[in-house]
Amino acid sequence: MPQTLQTQNITLAYPLTANLNEILQEIKKSLKQRGCVIQAPQKNMTTKEAAQYCSQAGLRVTPKTLECWRSLGRGPKYKRVGGRVLYEQSWLDEYIAGIEVKVVDPSTGEIR
Repeated sequence: MPQTLQTQNITLAYPLTANLNEILQEIKKSLKQRGCVIQAPQKNMTTKEAAQYCSQAGLRVTPKTLECWRSLGRGPKYKRVGGRVLYEQSWLDEYIAGIEVKVVDPSTGEIR
């Protein structure tokens, strides 16, 4: 006999033998069909992980650079938890997206 899962007006039936991954996939599928946006939980990253993440996004940054930026009050937002420095992925994404370089042609003054 299938079990019923009720969550915010969504009812899904699944067999007792279904594993958790199958159930989660069905929930995600049902939510997407209803136009819901599914976001992964924010990941807190260490300085090393944040540097790797930024580098993969095309911004060549080392852990030492992030440390230097922190001491100068520059760079992406971060938080201290206990004695650890952590970066949220959304803060890194905002920082990476916010870097824009404009080139001005000195002869015409036009911005390219």
